[in-house]
Amino acid sequence: MFLAPLDSDFPQCVAGRRACPPEDCGGMNGYQDLLEVISNKKHEEYKGTVQWLKGHAKSYWPHKPESFDSKRVKFSDPYHRWCVAFNQPYEP
Repeated sequence: MFLAPLDSDFPQCVAGRRACPPEDCGGMNGYQDLLEVISNKKHEEYKGTVQWLKGHAKSYWPHKPESFDSKRVKFSDPYHRWCVAFNQPYEP
């Protein structure tokens, strides 16, 4: 596990358990349902759910819920979010 120095001034992800849920999956309950569906190829919603996962802009298929790599976590820039929220020019 990578630990940032105590004087680090940027956020760092040092651990995690699972891949993030696909966007618009319906929150925690929807994600639990999705995991149940994709774990059973005979489930009546399997084909439709796989098509839905493939159709996302990011293509969430194949979805590997146990996959997690802390080094691939990307943090958004809070200053950029503030500029967007308040319609201000962004100058990094």
